Amino acid sequence: MTVRWAMIAIGTSFVGCTGASAEGPENAAQLAVATNFEAQLVGPLLDEIRAGVRPFDEQGLGLCRGAQTCETFLGQSVEEPLAPGEYGLYAALRVPPVGAPGTWKVKVTTACTGEGAEATPYTREHEVTAPRGKNARPFRVLLQRVTSPHPDGPRACTWTLEAPHPDRTITYEGSWSTP
Repeated sequence: MTVRWAMIAIGTSFVGCTGASAEGPENAAQLAVATNFEAQLVGPLLDEIRAGVRPFDEQGLGLCRGAQTCETFLGQSVEEPLAPGEYGLYAALRVPPVGAPGTWKVKVTTACTGEGAEATPYTREHEVTAPRGKNARPFRVLLQRVTSPHPDGPRACTWTLEAPHPDRTITYEGSWSTP
């Protein structure tokens, strides 16, 4: 039995409390211990919740060739200017399979600078949900379309994806440039 299971049980035992227990602290101590069966059921779910929203795999977040689907994954940051064509900043995310709609969100911010152009950030929030069913599949979203070359001249762009979590905000980042 680990301390974390005891903490889960303690947290859940207080949810049902309506006042002082007639049986005293002994009853609370009994409620504070999770059985192995309970730990097996709750453990994986708690691990998912603690991990929060994150890339589904090593190619789950970044720039891809293709405006409709990720045809070729290029990475989170692309060092060389993009060749002429259509690209997209894509996310394939693993989302904890719990919570009401609106529980899990991500926020993407991009900012591009160029000759005579000030960085004007573009920010958008996306509500994300875990796909239903037995097989784990990613939640997929096109975060931003990118055309190269940029019609207004060369651009250097950065992006961040923030995955808010009650305990912390997890941030991923990258960059690209266009001729």
